[in-house]
Amino acid sequence: MSNELTVMQKKQIATQDFERSANEYLSMLGFKYTPDEAKKFLEICQAFQLNPFKHEIYGIKGWDSEHGKDILTIIVGYESYLKRAERTQLLDGWDKSVEKDENGNIMSATITIYRKDRKYPFKHTVYFNEFARRKKDGSLMKNWATMPVFMLEKVVIAQGFRMCFPDEMGGLPYIEEEIQEIILNEDKGNAKPFVEMPKEKVTEKEKVIDAEFTEQKSNEKQKAKEPITFTEEAIAKVFTDIQASVNADELAKIWKENSALIKGVPAEIKKQLTECKDVQKQNLTSILTAEA
Repeated sequence: MSNELTVMQKKQIATQDFERSANEYLSMLGFKYTPDEAKKFLEICQAFQLNPFKHEIYGIKGWDSEHGKDILTIIVGYESYLKRAERTQLLDGWDKSVEKDENGNIMSATITIYRKDRKYPFKHTVYFNEFARRKKDGSLMKNWATMPVFMLEKVVIAQGFRMCFPDEMGGLPYIEEEIQEIILNEDKGNAKPFVEMPKEKVTEKEKVIDAEFTEQKSNEKQKAKEPITFTEEAIAKVFTDIQASVNADELAKIWKENSALIKGVPAEIKKQLTECKDVQKQNLTSILTAEA
């Protein structure tokens, strides 16, 4: 009886923590939302145990064309699908591929997911023309123009895992790239969470991990190098390698090996790579803390 009570108490504490985080996050949004929208955001955070300050769920300014007003649109990062699939202990690996036309333009992306409790693998394909975001003049938006492979891969990963694990992910919000209502046209500015994420206290273990990314100062000045050329496939591979790293040493090695490419990409892509690294570093730190 005492054990059951302890489990119930832990669940209640966890629920309160997610509710507190969600309320704090909503209070920092830079646009108005209705009480019903806030309630829905809180319920999703509690039901799926998502923390907005860990970049697991976001509140984005969207547009309700039917009623002609701004709305609170709820999205998740595609990594949330991967985490939930791994927690089931039924995931037995996954792979993705892209198809291009004769001119090298991406046409589609396909994901293959293997479950331990199923005989045949699950496959799902998404098409570039159905998801690529465009401006009013018909041209591609910046991210879709500069890294179309990575953008479409995010869509196929989210949809694939949601369909392959329906019981575990039914009702989980979509990722930003799947939702057309989000105000993304670059005449108004890219949609993004209107929240300045507070910095968390740095633990000793985090300091150790951070040290892995500190570049050693050279005794001599490095000679100027020729600009590094990069391709969308190379950028997508860096994102994938970062997310697949299993410890701090491997993550640091990946970042160091690709430092020349990272320095040469546009500022927006470099920012996204840095955010991807920081999220993975946080995940690895959480694992270390749990094992301690």
